[in-house]
Amino acid sequence: MQSFGSLFLVVLGELEDLLRYHILLVEDDGVQADIIREFLEREGNKVYLAVNSFVALQIVRSTRLDAIVLDIGIPVLDDISVCRTLRNEYCRVPVLMLTGKIADDELLAGLNSGADDYVTQAVGPSALAARIYALIRRTQRFGVGSSTLLGVRDLVIDTERYDVRVAGTSIPLTVKEFSILAALARDPGRVLSRNQIMDRVFGVDQSILRRTVDVHVMNLRRKLRSAAPTRVYIETVYGVGYRLSKAGGIDCEFGPNDSDVAGGSDVEDSLMAGLCGDRPPG
Repeated sequence: MQSFGSLFLVVLGELEDLLRYHILLVEDDGVQADIIREFLEREGNKVYLAVNSFVALQIVRSTRLDAIVLDIGIPVLDDISVCRTLRNEYCRVPVLMLTGKIADDELLAGLNSGADDYVTQAVGPSALAARIYALIRRTQRFGVGSSTLLGVRDLVIDTERYDVRVAGTSIPLTVKEFSILAALARDPGRVLSRNQIMDRVFGVDQSILRRTVDVHVMNLRRKLRSAAPTRVYIETVYGVGYRLSKAGGIDCEFGPNDSDVAGGSDVEDSLMAGLCGDRPPG
């Protein structure tokens, strides 16, 4: 027969599972951390607080989480290093970067490291919570429901298992990268503009920069290319947007000087350069 103490712990554990979301807040500013944590807990969430990256990584490795809110400038490892470490360990928990100001190079570095979204510290706790919930819902939308397989040729997207494979090789993607690829794969050959991608992936948030879509597509192409070095699945239609190749990708030769940085090459005005390169739609 269980003792009262052990029974209490079992009940407590079950109650914790019923909490709305499990959120890790990585913030070294005590005042800011208290404001955010108290608001999220009043909304029925379980909030784990880490004051530096070392503690944050320990929590991630030992706890079931629905989202991570990561402040720029945290001690020990910076936010970029933390994101990169998480993604290298195949952690797919969505990451929201909390930044004091939006500098283009800082934003691109964060997204390139594996962050899914960002928000400025100027927003209030209710707006921050709304962004966190939206990010979690988008993640869960691709993790539940009946098995749905999308893709073309040797690119297979399993929206139930949140899995992408190229010729049998699993490709780890962030939430936003997966969402963009799934949106394109639902209608191969159809061009989606940046605005259409933003509506489907980022929702109604008007603060998202159009450049953000280009960065996610650039990273997505790079990851797919790791399994199929000469094949381009996502084509750029200059002046319009992006599409998933209906034929299952086109074969392109990438030289040693080819860059994944948006901006094009010496032959980017040609049709093939537009399809193969990472030049934005315009």
